[in-house]
Amino acid sequence: MKLAKVTDGVIEIVGSASEWPNASFPARGPNAEWMAQNGVVPFAKAPSYDRSTHKRVSVTPFIEDGKCQRWQVVAKTAEEIAVEQEAEQRRVDKSLKDFLEDEVDPLTQEYSPSEIASWHVQLSEAQAFQADNAAPTPLIDAIIAESGEVKQDVVDNILAKNSAFAVVIGTAIGKKRNKRKNPNAYTPEDV
Repeated sequence: MKLAKVTDGVIEIVGSASEWPNASFPARGPNAEWMAQNGVVPFAKAPSYDRSTHKRVSVTPFIEDGKCQRWQVVAKTAEEIAVEQEAEQRRVDKSLKDFLEDEVDPLTQEYSPSEIASWHVQLSEAQAFQADNAAPTPLIDAIIAESGEVKQDVVDNILAKNSAFAVVIGTAIGKKRNKRKNPNAYTPEDV
């Protein structure tokens, strides 16, 4: 247990075990009589403050209202506030990105990044084939050459999956945008 010992006006923070090895104190610390006899003063509680605009800093111990004070509350600088706000915005942005990925992950987890990267080409070719079955579709042609599937079935599957994915990703993006617009409406667990 640390105690504030005052000797000739000088405050020293000491450990009770090293300074008074034979003394034993209850969990709440020594009583007022023992402290007075041994030149010890209690520590003041750490001051409360608004953490968004102020900070608590360690200071050289001083006695105030019969208690040892080791902290002082000071206003944060505009730069400190801006840095903290930027860090909080990065945390929120990461949380929103993670939220979006969690929403979409069930649809994408069975696909490799390379396959996902080809989706826009697959969709473009499937739409072109739907409009004109003579349109060039090199990616789809390569897929069916290896899979043995029927081209119309592959095209229909690509278009159906794109529609389903569009609804899921659109919903997730909408939720993300709503959370960004209304950050106070959500707890960190929601994000």
